[in-house]
Amino acid sequence: MLTRVAVLAFDEIAPFELGVLCEVFGTDRAVDGFPLYDFALCSVDGKPVASRAGFTIIPHADLTPVESADLVAVPAHPVTTPLPEAAIEALRRAAERGAWILSVCSGAFALGQAGLLDGRRCTTHWKWADELAARFPNASVVPDALYIQDGRIITSAGTAAGIDACLHLVRQAHGSKIATKLARRMVVAAAGRRRAAAGPARGGDIRPGGGAPAGSRYRTAAHNLQIRPRPLAGFAKLKYDNGYQILICPPPVSTSNIHDRKEPLHACHAR
Repeated sequence: MLTRVAVLAFDEIAPFELGVLCEVFGTDRAVDGFPLYDFALCSVDGKPVASRAGFTIIPHADLTPVESADLVAVPAHPVTTPLPEAAIEALRRAAERGAWILSVCSGAFALGQAGLLDGRRCTTHWKWADELAARFPNASVVPDALYIQDGRIITSAGTAAGIDACLHLVRQAHGSKIATKLARRMVVAAAGRRRAAAGPARGGDIRPGGGAPAGSRYRTAAHNLQIRPRPLAGFAKLKYDNGYQILICPPPVSTSNIHDRKEPLHACHAR
């Protein structure tokens, strides 16, 4: 059952990652047949918090809604942010009673401070993966995963990977039909079908030798797409199974050698 959602907001919160959670769980689409969530944006004391973009966010409440939430989510914030003891205890209580816990990007550091990553596989933005592993040595950090579900703890990689993690949870809670319908509404790939999370994650990069995941939103979606090289300016045409199409030319492929490229696009998936 997933009806009550509480999102924790701390100072210097990242607006995009917060927006992902608000878009998936905080937008009323009931008139179109989507689930309606009792959504609450929470700060520790119920007071406004400052975003990293310079504007102020006014929450709905203090930590009270966390105590009964079916899902407690933590967006990205600076990795050096010390989590208030009240937030740590609220996260621990939520996990102990079996609530879903989801972090987006560097939100995983909050879960680590609460001890929720100990003995679990997890991920975060590739830039902070080594830092997460160093600070929380009892966690098993998978740096090249799009998102990982370990029990009822879901952690996602950076920025837009949070969309995939949220859609994965929607699929767990409400089924593939709703998740795919929501993905189409949001004009993104239906992440629930990619099964990127539950087991040993494997990943690759579209560039020889791996490296930073430029274009990872598309390489990790590879087995959910029909990929056909096209002569138009050397772009690769990718068709989502929900009918949308995009054109990308992943580096270092040039317009002259895209048809000769031997490196495949890899999917980050579970066996």
